[in-house]
Amino acid sequence: VGTLFGGLNVFDGESWVNYNISNGFISNNIRDISMDAESNLWIATLHGVSKYDGVDFTNYTVDDEGLPDNNIFSIYAGNGNNIWIGTLNNGAAMFDGTNWTYYNASNSLLGNNIRAIAQDHNNIMWFSNAKEYFNGEIVSFDGNNWESYQPINEGYVTDIVCDYIGNLWFCYSFTI
Repeated sequence: VGTLFGGLNVFDGESWVNYNISNGFISNNIRDISMDAESNLWIATLHGVSKYDGVDFTNYTVDDEGLPDNNIFSIYAGNGNNIWIGTLNNGAAMFDGTNWTYYNASNSLLGNNIRAIAQDHNNIMWFSNAKEYFNGEIVSFDGNNWESYQPINEGYVTDIVCDYIGNLWFCYSFTI
């Protein structure tokens, strides 16, 4: 369970364990969690990204590890162990284990505010792109080409999930 101010809480079936800045975690403000193929947890926070291997945290920030922004809204461990992040102010980035590749308005159809990321069964990446506070669109990337889908007026997608048969599910937030 990721919390707004209390860090990350894990239930082992009998009791809760809390991870926070006092035991090596990068931030107590959790935004998103994803697990890679090697069972590492990748945690998006207000102050960067943490990778937890079951024993130790490795923290990634703008200053230390080349993130495009410390304010991370979404994270997705994709196929091939690529880690994708969506930032509040600087688009998205893909980490291949060594280098970060940045995607924003200068080299893609993405804007600065990426709220959700998922990958479908065809390895296409899907992004919720909040162009303004409540004006978003869906953008896909097949590794070579970007495609934008009908803009969502008065709202944006907060989560994207691909189910076991390949359907994409979008959680939508809007203003009244």
